[in-house]
Amino acid sequence: MPGTEITGAAVIEEPTATTLVPPGWTATVDRTGALILTSEA
Repeated sequence: MPGTEITGAAVIEEPTATTLVPPGWTATVDRTGALILTSEA
């Protein structure tokens, strides 16, 4: 869902991709469904 935030460490599995979110990073789902990764540093 758009607006969902996932704080690393995490592995996000999707039908066509797997994304690693390392510790200290956050993945946010934007309004189009894309994952935006940002560093907390």
